[in-house]
Amino acid sequence: MGISVAVKYNWRKQQNSSDCYQIDIRVTIDGESQYYPVNAPQKVPSGDWSGEAPTWMKNSNPFAFTINKEILRVLGVINDLQNRLFLQKRKLNFHLLDRELGFIGNRQSFNDYFRHYIKNPPELVKDIKDGTWEKYTSFLGHLDKFNPRIRSDRCGNGRTNPQLHFSLLKRIKNINI
Repeated sequence: MGISVAVKYNWRKQQNSSDCYQIDIRVTIDGESQYYPVNAPQKVPSGDWSGEAPTWMKNSNPFAFTINKEILRVLGVINDLQNRLFLQKRKLNFHLLDRELGFIGNRQSFNDYFRHYIKNPPELVKDIKDGTWEKYTSFLGHLDKFNPRIRSDRCGNGRTNPQLHFSLLKRIKNINI
């Protein structure tokens, strides 16, 4: 079917007393849609929303430039991801999009990566039993107690960082005894 990306204002069509609503990016892949919020400094009043690209916000709003730049940034991230996947002959899916847009934290921190993995598992591992997820969560708690900022970047020679070595797991085991 294909992929479509659209900027949506108050996509839930709910009314509130302040008349200010959130801006989201709707991504539709093969007929299934997901919404990704735009990080705006404030919710947008309906009178300041024009809905026309590339100036979705009217200049009457003091944050118009910032919000328009953020919308363009998110659309750029989606477009760049789609182009990278096209060159790799892979198809865009929501897991890859969530990984690109929804990651909170430092990408080089193993703890943040593992926390994000537990919160948003890939499609292939969603059928793991609840007990395993509890063990993962428990392991993350012990890992945070041991060292909350373990780096998982690669060294210049292509090997992984020595902080993620078997001795690390042995030291974690010794702390938990």
